[in-house]
Amino acid sequence: MGTAFLVYGILGGSVVSKGSFFPSNWLNTESFVSTVKIPVQVFRAVCALTAVWAVTGMLRIFSWERGLKLREAQNDLKQQLKESERKYMDIVESSPDGTLSGGAGLAFLIGGPVTAIPTMTMLWAIFRKKVFFLYMFISIAGTIILAYSFQFLVFVPYVDTDNPLLTGVRSLSGGNAAIITKAGARM
Repeated sequence: MGTAFLVYGILGGSVVSKGSFFPSNWLNTESFVSTVKIPVQVFRAVCALTAVWAVTGMLRIFSWERGLKLREAQNDLKQQLKESERKYMDIVESSPDGTLSGGAGLAFLIGGPVTAIPTMTMLWAIFRKKVFFLYMFISIAGTIILAYSFQFLVFVPYVDTDNPLLTGVRSLSGGNAAIITKAGARM
């Protein structure tokens, strides 16, 4: 590619229209055609096409590298999600009644992967500091808001509606349970 640009520069800069001063009175497009029998524009076009071909190849390499890095980042995020799920299950299994409130579980599942060290390291390397801190603020604040909203708006303890399916339901979540339990049922 560098050679193509060099040759194009020489042909474009030294082989010019005929002029009354040196070197254009000696080396010009007319003398080039009479000597080589091919217009200089053909050589310039070949150099330009060679440069385009080289740049296209370089862009393919960059695209391949970017795709590889994105696949690696995706695999890292999938691994972090699996690890987060495993930690969540460890916490649930170690709780006294084997449950975890819905809001706490949601906060753990959302907040865990977004604040993982590999994720933050990747974002720190790719984006500016302002973008990184904005990401962290939105992620943490959003997780807290979603978790509390989910806990208070979706899962309400001691729900009993006129729906025959929910008759005798003591809790959908919150309080002491994160699963549907019927009044008087043993877990």
